[in-house]
Amino acid sequence: MTPASLWRAIDKIAEQNGKSPCGLARISKLNQTTFNPSKRVYPDGRVRWPKLETIDKVCRATNTSMLKFMYIVAECEK
Repeated sequence: MTPASLWRAIDKIAEQNGKSPCGLARISKLNQTTFNPSKRVYPDGRVRWPKLETIDKVCRATNTSMLKFMYIVAECEK
């Protein structure tokens, strides 16, 4: 598992729910800029890991089980 695969999984969940990443953040009760590409990397270029709390909020807002989320992450690693 990599941070990039987690971000891709979040994008996939947004797409599956007919939302932009910004829309997904909004329905997850997160700041609407949470999933902006600029927030996914540190200033030195390293990719950030999304917080577990963020992933949990996304799963709850979209009625996606954590198991399903991890399946999507695995698919995003291929």
